[in-house]
Amino acid sequence: ARTSIIRITGLIALAAIAARVEGALLLATIVVIPINRLVRGVEEIRRTRDHTELQDHEIVVRSRDELYSLADSINSMTKGLVAGAQRAKDLGAGKEVQQMFIPLEKSDDETLTTGKNENEFTEFFGYYLGADELSGDYFFYQDIGNWQYAVIKCDVSGHGVPAALIMVEVATVFLSYFREWQ
Repeated sequence: ARTSIIRITGLIALAAIAARVEGALLLATIVVIPINRLVRGVEEIRRTRDHTELQDHEIVVRSRDELYSLADSINSMTKGLVAGAQRAKDLGAGKEVQQMFIPLEKSDDETLTTGKNENEFTEFFGYYLGADELSGDYFFYQDIGNWQYAVIKCDVSGHGVPAALIMVEVATVFLSYFREWQ
């Protein structure tokens, strides 16, 4: 009877240990899988140079606990990164358009920050580097004949899109006015 009790007690102890190990593995899996998803998702965000490529990136955690909240926060921050990267690209394109109105020199496929126009009697030189991606800075010079030049240098107050739009309007009026000057 004693041997039977020891065997039964041993089997119950082994079953309890097995249940604890299985429970620990199950609990670890429930916690570790979402953490691994979070780590992989954050690593992908870190590796991606062009954040606009993260448009459809989302870390999926199915639990409704702190890890879910963390994944949700990371997903929200990723959407902010994507929006910021898209705005930066848009501003970069706007800067290129803005520079088309300014007589800047070109080197290979790059627009430089300087422009000049010279002949045997005059030399005009300009330097342009906007404070922001878009700015209200503008200069232009044009030979209109008879030893006369049309020259404009202006700095619209403020920065960004509003100042750049006013600058483009001023440039358009100036260039249109002197295009067919006689």
